[in-house]
Amino acid sequence: MTTPTPPAGYKLVKGEDIKDRVPEGALIWSSSQSLEDEPEWVSSGRVCMSLYAPGQLTAHYAIPETKPEPVIPEIGPQPPNGYILKHKSEMPEELPNGYLFFYYGNWHPGSSRHLANFAFSQWFAIKNENHNPVAEMRREVLSKDPIETEPSGVEAEVCRDISERQRKGVAKYGTTVAENPLELREWLQHAYEETLDKAIYLKRAIWQLSKENGDGLERAIELLREEKRKRDSAGATSPA
Repeated sequence: MTTPTPPAGYKLVKGEDIKDRVPEGALIWSSSQSLEDEPEWVSSGRVCMSLYAPGQLTAHYAIPETKPEPVIPEIGPQPPNGYILKHKSEMPEELPNGYLFFYYGNWHPGSSRHLANFAFSQWFAIKNENHNPVAEMRREVLSKDPIETEPSGVEAEVCRDISERQRKGVAKYGTTVAENPLELREWLQHAYEETLDKAIYLKRAIWQLSKENGDGLERAIELLREEKRKRDSAGATSPA
């Protein structure tokens, strides 16, 4: 069999020397239509079967003398959460574990060195090592339109209380909080004093609930006092 001459810009490679997959942009010395046709140099994409077993369907390949710059389309399919989209020209020779390949509108799990994936798929997805599912969920929630533009229910009542409190504050102090020229330390002091007041109010409410509901120890003490008063009263009325 006569050794074919590759086109200009290509170099000849024997089929037996291709151990992995056919290089990007390679030509194949093969019959383009049927086995009866005269062989010619054709694009590797037109003879997909040769990608399954490099070197078995043809004796010679022609590969570019210089590696062409990859042409990556700007828009590709949306990969699943936790994955990064990659074009086939960006994929390394050794495919990473856990990668997916896009085929007929769906993502499919790929094997370690599945050559058929490169024959039929332009797009792959590799795991994003920095993926944060909580942040992903938060971005998804924030990207959606709010159900209502105005607050309702308890939130609406809180908004009304804040508005009323601002009205009273302006009437009392003659300024809003934003326009008040107090120093930062003074704001912190006000917040501290308000926190102390809040603690007192909470303790007062707890004390009242304990008294009304007969809470534990306080209820027991009250019963002992009541019993003592009865005994003292009985002793005072008994004859000497």
